[in-house]
Amino acid sequence: MHIKTIVTHEYPDLDAIMSIWLLRRYGNDLFPGVATAKLEFLPAQRFYGKGDEITDTIVVDIEGGHFDHHGPEKSTKCSAMLIAEYLSLGKKTSLAKMIRYVNLVDTTGKASSTIPDPLLLLFSIGEMIKGWHSLNGSDFVRTVNLVCQCLDAINETERLWLSAKSDSENAIVVQGGSIKVIGLSSDSTSAMKVGRSLYADVVVVKDSNGHVGITATSGIKWKEPDLTPTIRMLRLVESSLSSNHYSIDQLSEVGDLLGWFFHSSRVIISCGGPKARNRQPTLMTLSEICSLVAISLNVQTPWPERLLKEKRSWEQIVTLAR
Repeated sequence: MHIKTIVTHEYPDLDAIMSIWLLRRYGNDLFPGVATAKLEFLPAQRFYGKGDEITDTIVVDIEGGHFDHHGPEKSTKCSAMLIAEYLSLGKKTSLAKMIRYVNLVDTTGKASSTIPDPLLLLFSIGEMIKGWHSLNGSDFVRTVNLVCQCLDAINETERLWLSAKSDSENAIVVQGGSIKVIGLSSDSTSAMKVGRSLYADVVVVKDSNGHVGITATSGIKWKEPDLTPTIRMLRLVESSLSSNHYSIDQLSEVGDLLGWFFHSSRVIISCGGPKARNRQPTLMTLSEICSLVAISLNVQTPWPERLLKEKRSWEQIVTLAR
């Protein structure tokens, strides 16, 4: 058996395209050749007499096809879900939400009807497919390829989320009073979002390059977060460790100093990162940074042992601020 063709209906919807995507990305072991098989499109109302055996063609989302949920005995599982089960993709957790979403849209329509704001619906992948069909006309291959790229991106986004969730199992938590600081060691771009999902007031993420991102989130306990004391603290310690000294007033300035960038919103701090890859990494560990962030926000926690010398300088700054 060598698959030469995947058949689906004209103007393929999300279920049909997801079915093609799953076969292309994950079906080549069971269906050799399917990853590069050509696409063929038939009128949607046509019944396809498939027989039970797959030879060189796989038919999806057409009544009578190999993977389909139409016909007299309608299935509650869309074509994409049937393919996922046939390919035993249940263990690929990055696909679980995608398949569940497509099934919900295709068999009930609820995913679209429950979106409260039409503006949000406008940017949904189902609405994009309508637009691509309008732009591309009968060039269904072009539309399928565009949507498959989107599905690649969605799958990667979900993989990054799950990777960050796994990294969060070893999170550093420093908490006192009304402030909770969570630190994650992660290369996932979803790490900050995962940290916020853990009800952190401040999230610190340090990647394998030594680059750091810090964000504060407003909430019931902290309605107007301000990381000015934090940037002052981090720059103070960095200046001491690197033997580059600056005046106290400079330490809290918006912008870049000593490799630490302070955003004008006063809730974002960074030291290098995706948008500043050439920055030198900080000389502080993630644990030290988390402790210093907490201390700067008046959380009672021990000073990092390696940085006791900087503690005296910080206490002088606090005294002067009063």
